[in-house]
Amino acid sequence: MRLWLDTTRLRAQQSPIQQSEPTVKILTDRTVNITEDGTLLLQCNYTSSDDINTYITWKYTSNGHNKYFLPSSKSLKIEHIKRTDADEYTCVVSNSAGKANDTVTVNVVCKYTDGICITSLSKTGYILAFVKLIDV
Repeated sequence: MRLWLDTTRLRAQQSPIQQSEPTVKILTDRTVNITEDGTLLLQCNYTSSDDINTYITWKYTSNGHNKYFLPSSKSLKIEHIKRTDADEYTCVVSNSAGKANDTVTVNVVCKYTDGICITSLSKTGYILAFVKLIDV
């Protein structure tokens, strides 16, 4: 802050605040393995020098298509997750100076039903695992 004296009054001039791009980190491993029908909870940790103009968006990419979760907050919670929910999840934080993002891969591991389990879902199809249940 600079001050100078005018013959009529004292004036204060405030230097403009330098804004910087946010930083983002999803608080988990780069790959998350979760059992189907479980609850996925992702936390987006970020810093921003411009809190008033800071926006958070969660993006889900599946087969090359982006889907967005609204409203967005620091936490993304998906209850009763399905195998079709597996793919990349990105937290995007933007402010007046720019934007930043962080991405994790979510794998949904099968839950056995009647001895049949779809172990993975890929762009080309399903991989099935057959398990014979025996009484012991």
